[in-house]
Formats: sequence, structure tokens, C-alpha cells
Amino acid sequence: MAWVNADAQDGASSATDTGLSPAFRSNSEQRVGFHSQGGANNDDYKEREKYLTAKYPKHTMGLIRKRLAVEDWIDDQLKRIFNLPEGSLDTYDANIELDEILDIDDDPGRIKYIEEQLLNAPQSPLVIKKFIEDLLKKAREL
Repeated sequence: MAWVNADAQDGASSATDTGLSPAFRSNSEQRVGFHSQGGANNDDYKEREKYLTAKYPKHTMGLIRKRLAVEDWIDDQLKRIFNLPEGSLDTYDANIELDEILDIDDDPGRIKYIEEQLLNAPQSPLVIKKFIEDLLKKAREL
């Protein structure tokens, strides 16, 4: 972006001071020049959009969908464990990160992490144990 000072006495000197090309030298008005990397019309944008949506191979997209399904399942189960009504916008007092679970090498460590996140859960220990078992099974499948 380039600016030309309209109040300058000598248009050429203000253009030289700002490093502007002769096309932008003017003492009658201010101008702004934008430089782009070619013409970006609507067809180019649509072409790029198609390319970006096809970025991942089918196998990778399948893995991403599977992971999202597990994360949605975790969210639904936590709402149930914390007795939140269906469709409620309230939040629960747990922050179970699937990445953290997958980063832990063994099941006892994973169980400990999940139990620590569910300390304030109002559900019975049997419900929580069932959730942990199901979550570990789903995590192993990822």
C-alpha cells in the first residue's frame, strides 16, 4: 500500500520520499495502491475452494470422521454423566481430551486420567466405570 501526501508542495519530492512509482505521483489527491498476485475473480476462488476441500485422501477423511464421532460421543456421554438435559447449553465440569488419552501409553494411566476428570460427576461409580470402559475401547480403535 502506498500513500501520496496531497498537501506537499512538490508532488515529485513527496513521491520520491515515499518511494512511489511515477504512476502514484500526484499533489492533487491521495491515492492508495494495492498489489495483488493476479486476478482473483469468482471462478478462481471456486476452483481453489474445490481444491481445498479435496485436500485429504478418502482414508484420511474416514479417520477424521471416526475421531469426530468419538469426540461427539464423549460429549454426549459427559452430558449424561453430569445430568444435563438433552439439548442443554450448560457445560459440565470435566475436560477430557482425546489427544491426552491417546498420548498415555497404558490403560491404567488412561483410567487414572479419566477418573481425575470425573471427580465431581454426580453419576454412580458403575455408570462412570462403564463410560471409561467404552471410552478406552473406542480410543483403541482409533
